[in-house]
Amino acid sequence: MKIEIIAEIAQGFEGDPVKSSLLLKSAANAGADAAKFQMVYADELATVDYKYHALFQSLEMEDKVWKDLFQQSIDFGIELQVDIFGMSSLEKSVDIGINTVKIHPTDISNISLLTSLAASPVRKVLLGAGGAHSTEIQQALAQLENKQVVLLLGFQGYPTETQANQIARIPLFAKMYCENPSVTIGVADHAEPDSGLAQLIGAMAN
Repeated sequence: MKIEIIAEIAQGFEGDPVKSSLLLKSAANAGADAAKFQMVYADELATVDYKYHALFQSLEMEDKVWKDLFQQSIDFGIELQVDIFGMSSLEKSVDIGINTVKIHPTDISNISLLTSLAASPVRKVLLGAGGAHSTEIQQALAQLENKQVVLLLGFQGYPTETQANQIARIPLFAKMYCENPSVTIGVADHAEPDSGLAQLIGAMAN
């Protein structure tokens, strides 16, 4: 089975269209299969009185920027993927033609969002499952039964201690959930980038 390498841009583009383009191009030049950005709309992430609401607002980009970025991804030969956090980001993803979105572990029980995603033309879902109970995973997979789902394991700590990644769970999760051919397993480690574990954990997970 082919391994897919995703360049995690996250919020590193800082709401800057030029930096977004450069990061996308760098990911393509590095040989990544996809580059994943967080499609940020402040009101999906926080109330206006939250101390970081203004920071989230600074990460928002105009619709035209996202459309241009999507076209650049085609030109660079790399898939543009996005994290979505609510209906605004889902609808914008659909509007520009995104085929793969990520659902954060905190939304694994967000039935409203999952139901809307299931009804959308998005084909592939990276389903974050760090910290989720098996019942939550089963419920989410049932909601997304018409999608290709990558069950994305990995503890959501920064950095994550090596043992907390619990790589040994992968065979168990594969046995529990991958009898359905539309479900596969992925790993999102958060190792210290200079420790060497980022490469090692990925190799062990495979």
